[in-house]
Amino acid sequence: MPLQSRFQTFLDLWERGIRAREEGRPGPFAPRAAAAASTSKEKGPEDRILHVAAFREPTREMDKLHDLYERLSDARREAGEDAVPFHKFADLVKEQVKRLRQSGSPEVAFRVAVKDGKVNFTARGLKGATTD
Repeated sequence: MPLQSRFQTFLDLWERGIRAREEGRPGPFAPRAAAAASTSKEKGPEDRILHVAAFREPTREMDKLHDLYERLSDARREAGEDAVPFHKFADLVKEQVKRLRQSGSPEVAFRVAVKDGKVNFTARGLKGATTD
């Protein structure tokens, strides 16, 4: 009798695994790390980096500045947020570059990303960049 119940238990486990695979979700045979990674991806399919641009002097790199502004405006529009006027955006970028250059970063990278359905605009000094 114990052998039959053990066989039935393994048979149920096998069927649950096959059903999970057919439904596209991790089942009882999936490694724990893969199961955790797939659930974290399912939580935030909207989380993505849209654009990255690096500046040394924004006043001399207007093409890159306009491109960054367009990408940010498009992302804000998609998220249902109001667009920022270009002159305020340009002042913000210039101020951030100035502040981070004073702290020792020769180049500043700006990133436009979407996280949890909201637009995220960040600036980070690049320490490894070389000065000309």
